[in-house]
Parts: sequence; C-alpha cells; structure tokens
Amino acid sequence: NYSIDGLRIDTSINVEPEFFPNFVDAAGVFATGEVMQGDDSLACQWADTIGSILNYPIYYTLTRAFSNSEGSINDLVLTIDSVKENCPNSTSFGSFSENHDVARFASLTDDLSLAKNIITYTMLADGIPIIYQGQEQRQYGSIHPYYNRAPLWQAGFNTSAPLYEHIAILNKFRQHVISGHNNYTEYMAEVIYQDMHSLGLRKGFNGSQVITVLNNNGQDCEYFELEVSGHDYAPGTVLTEVLTCTNLTVNDSGNLTVPMFAGTPKVLYPLELLANSGICGMHAAEEPLPSATIMTIDATSTVGGHVTTIETVETSPIPPITTHVWSTISGLPTVVPSVMNPEGGFTAITKLITTTQAPASQATAATTSTGDSAAPSREALGAGETLKPNSNLVLSAAGLAGAASSVDVAGAAASVTASAFDRWQGHGHGHGGHFHRRFGA
Repeated sequence: NYSIDGLRIDTSINVEPEFFPNFVDAAGVFATGEVMQGDDSLACQWADTIGSILNYPIYYTLTRAFSNSEGSINDLVLTIDSVKENCPNSTSFGSFSENHDVARFASLTDDLSLAKNIITYTMLADGIPIIYQGQEQRQYGSIHPYYNRAPLWQAGFNTSAPLYEHIAILNKFRQHVISGHNNYTEYMAEVIYQDMHSLGLRKGFNGSQVITVLNNNGQDCEYFELEVSGHDYAPGTVLTEVLTCTNLTVNDSGNLTVPMFAGTPKVLYPLELLANSGICGMHAAEEPLPSATIMTIDATSTVGGHVTTIETVETSPIPPITTHVWSTISGLPTVVPSVMNPEGGFTAITKLITTTQAPASQATAATTSTGDSAAPSREALGAGETLKPNSNLVLSAAGLAGAASSVDVAGAAASVTASAFDRWQGHGHGHGGHFHRRFGA
C-alpha cells in the first residue's frame, strides 16, 4: 500500500474515452488524463469518462495572455466560459502553466510580474494546482527535453527565490481558505472584471469568496487603480491583500478600489477570516492564543460637557503583529492600542459593555492585564457612545516588545502622540512592518 492519492494517465487522448470508466473504477483512486488538446469541446470527451483532465484548453490561452503585455485577456475569458459550458466539473481539472511537455514560462518572458500573475491564476482559479518542479526557481527551458527537464539541483534549491516565496504564500492561503470552507474548491470561478490588460475573478461562496485581480502589464507598469464590483462584499467590508498585507475597504457604493503597481497580482480576502492563518502576521493556529480576559477600567473624562465613565471592557487576544484600532467617540478619532510586554503578552479592547455618568475625575489611566503581567494604556474618552470598529485606521508592526501608545484628549480634539508611533514604527519589519494613519475630523 503506497497510499497513492491519484493517477496521471499519460497520453489519454490516444485511447478511446469509453475505455476509462472501468479502468478508473478498477484503480479505485482519483485519476486525471493528459489530453493535449486546446479545443475544450474535444478534450472534455475524456473528462466525461475519466473525471478529470489536465486543463490544456485554459493553458494555451492563459500562456498567450500572460507571456507578454499584448496578450489577449479577452481570449482567456472566452475560454474560461467555454470550458465551463462544455466540460463537466472543471473544478477537478489539473491547473498548470508549466510541465515537462511544454516550454517553461521563463523561456517565453523574463518578466517576474507576468510570472507571478500566471502562477496566481494556476493556484487560485478552478482546478487542482500543479507546479512543475523548477518553476519556483524560474528555470528556463524550451520544449526540448534537455532544457525543460533540467534537474532541480542545478537551480540550487533556493527557498528565498521570489517565485518560491510567492507560491508558498498562495499555497498557505489556499489551504487556509479550504480549511475553513471545504466546499470552496467546488465553486466555479466567475469573471467579475475585465479590460484590455486586467482580469478579476471571484471564487467561493458568499461571505468567504476570494477576489483575485490579475494583469499583464508587466513589471515596468506604472501605478493605476481599478474599480472592481461584482465581488458581493457589503460596503464597509475590510479585505486584506494577502501578497502585500495591506487592507482595502469596500466603499459605500459597493465598489472596491484596487491599487495596481509594477504589474503584480492582487489577492483579497476578508480581514476577519484570516485569524489563525499565520498570513500577514495573523497568529498561526499552531501557536495557542492567550485566554480572553476581563479588563476593569476606572476612567473618566469630560468632553462636550458630558462626564463619562467606562466601567467594564471585555478583552480578547489579537495577533501580536497586527494592532486593531477602534473609533469613534463623539466624532473623535480614538485609538485603543494593544500593549505588548517583553514576555509577549498582549490585550486588546474590543467591546464597550457599560457606560454611566459619574463625578468628574482627572484620571484617564487604566491598567490591563494578561496572565501575570500588567501593562498601562490610555483612552480618549467621549460622551459615552459605544466603541465601534473603524477599519480606516489600522496599525501594523512586527516584533514589538514593551511598546505603548497613548491618545491625549484636549477639549474637543484628540491627537496621537508621535513618540508612541515612532517607537512602534521603529520596531516594524517584515510583513506588516508599516503604518497606515488616516484620521477623520
């Protein structure tokens, strides 16, 4: 028993399709057939009887679309639609952009951004992703066997190679999506955006759909923005672009403005669904999160003539790399930081439970605790309104230890002290080691 999960049936096109049902049934495992044919209406005759084929119909138009900036996105879209129409369950097809029978993509173009785009399609569009050994190292090689079947050790097994890292992120992300939504792979991807050089795909059921934006402009492309609709996310939804670890928010009209630069692809997923993924600093599932705690605050402030006391705030842990920020109280930008101690503990205010009127007090300091350690924090308090999430302000930092932030209240305005941000920013590095500061009036 070799625990074989599936079979690749070579040169299936040379055998009548009717032969395969009994053959696959006798094998007792999943099988995919090599049908080297670009006409999906013909190729899918074997898909009918084998259950899966290598997706050559998509491969040919996909390669033409991304091998240069003049490639036809429209031809690719037409093929996507045609495969869906003519082939049964193309979500089980083998999705690839390189193999031992075709020229390596690096022999068609040396543009790294184009390579990232075609790999992103391979990994996140319909089908079972197949990465040909050496593709992650950008091995060159024409269709000649000596060149496109070169041994991997000639490339040096570089785990820091750009495409190796790109594939690793996409693979980890795809596994995370599937682990939370095991029917994700059954959803047939839909084209939700198309222009001469760009393509937007939506895959997954409502609430957990992956939005992938590709383009064939190439690595020398200047910055531009795309307005993407049809993603079915509600206004105000915060999506994380998992390749750059930046957040985008669906606007009031339901559109998503996607910044595009250097010809790179974009992959978007709800911020809240990345918890425990290990992606973009979100705490990896294998690292247990600290237990939730209850934090009691004895803090008051007078703003606009109203004396307000926050008595009890429920806390729960968040990833140490990403610090969430909430606002607003009486229209004031309010930062509620998570405070990390040298031992790595952290807390975050997530929900205001009660507010009451109380005598005026000068105190605005509070103490939070995680485990046996205590850490100071300050709040900008307003007129007793409930704290609400505001994703316009998200702080990200990596490797923080003992950092703290404060907000000073002065009359009807609040300002974040620069020293706290300097300390935070000074420790930032790697994924998420950057800041986005956008304060409302």
